[in-house]
Amino acid sequence: MKKTFMIALIVLAFAGQTMLATAGEAAPPSKQALKLMKKAQKAIEAKEFDKATEFYQQVIEMEAEYAEARFALGRLQLAQNQLEPGEDNLKKALELDPGHTEAAKLMARLLFSKGQQFQQQRNVEEANQCFRQLIDLPNIAELDRTHLGQSLYQLGVNLYTRKNFAESTEYLKKFQQLPMAQTEFAPIFPASNYIIGLNYSQQKDYEASNEYLSTYIDARQDAENDQLLPLAHFVIASNNFQVMEAEAEPIRKDKEAKDLKEKLAAVAAKFQDAIVPHLEKAIELKVDLEPAYLTLGNFYYYKNDRQKTVETYEKMISLFPDSPDKARYEKFLDDVKKEIAALEKTSK
Repeated sequence: MKKTFMIALIVLAFAGQTMLATAGEAAPPSKQALKLMKKAQKAIEAKEFDKATEFYQQVIEMEAEYAEARFALGRLQLAQNQLEPGEDNLKKALELDPGHTEAAKLMARLLFSKGQQFQQQRNVEEANQCFRQLIDLPNIAELDRTHLGQSLYQLGVNLYTRKNFAESTEYLKKFQQLPMAQTEFAPIFPASNYIIGLNYSQQKDYEASNEYLSTYIDARQDAENDQLLPLAHFVIASNNFQVMEAEAEPIRKDKEAKDLKEKLAAVAAKFQDAIVPHLEKAIELKVDLEPAYLTLGNFYYYKNDRQKTVETYEKMISLFPDSPDKARYEKFLDDVKKEIAALEKTSK
């Protein structure tokens, strides 16, 4: 069974003369077709919608390539909540005349409303299909930048949740490139930088990720109760931790390396300012961010600062007693304490 939608965003007015010709048509309609179009308009003004529908259908039978008749019928059907035939006629009007601006505007509003309703129903694939169709409408950037921008943004978010990171970034960058995007879409523009930053992090382009996440932080650092701000700090720290580990990997793999811990500590020292302040800020803003404590504790272990490792792990275990990783944390903490005890015994 096909779905139907209540399209609240579409408000159609039928007062006034329907446009009877549009640019780009192969040939003008016949006099009989124009006469029927006028009859349909008068029927609409008299609220005789069935008669108007019949007149438009007669025109279409006579002039199959007449885009304006398709548009007028589609608009009337949408106004009566006959959404599927209305959408079909709008599509046909745009096929016949891609330059039909009113058909494109109405189609954009219809597709966006459908996409939003699919979104609310958690039917992301159907929502994405609507947003893609809207984005592909001819001249939509000039005709309806608002719905275009919202569709580009929502599609970018949806693709991120589907782990299509490269495509998500593509649409979010198109969103950012719209004229006046930062002002017209001020409530959501910063979040586009955050999501692009996450996309690049997932693709292991840590430098690009940090750039976009830093832009987000700069824009939102004074905002109150911003739930994404601590996460942005954490992801930057995590990115830099990954880079640090990559640099340390050859040292760890060198079985003949002497002073292994000291060499790893030297690598960690290079990254301290790129990791620790972001983790501390993430924890300050969101005290229950378990991965931030874990990363901080592991960094201190890399840096060969066992005492801070112990302090951080103990605090993490106390804050997250129900963590599924609690046993693993306690085992690591016990091992570090044994290392400290062994060092103290050796030094005596």
